[in-house]
Amino acid sequence: MNQLERQAIDKEREKEVLKHAVVSLHRKGELTAIILKTAIEHAFILGHNAGHCRGEQYLKRTRMI
Repeated sequence: MNQLERQAIDKEREKEVLKHAVVSLHRKGELTAIILKTAIEHAFILGHNAGHCRGEQYLKRTRMI
């Protein structure tokens, strides 16, 4: 597995940890609108970055062919 794929997987893991934290806060009744907004924005960025890693990996493969 190359470095870009590892970075993509790390970003996806971070996103899963964030999701679990938000659910936990919700269950405790401590989830505010600000926390939810911040979590959504951060999850989007993590997913976006994972996509970029995979896109770069794809471009590198296609350039080798």
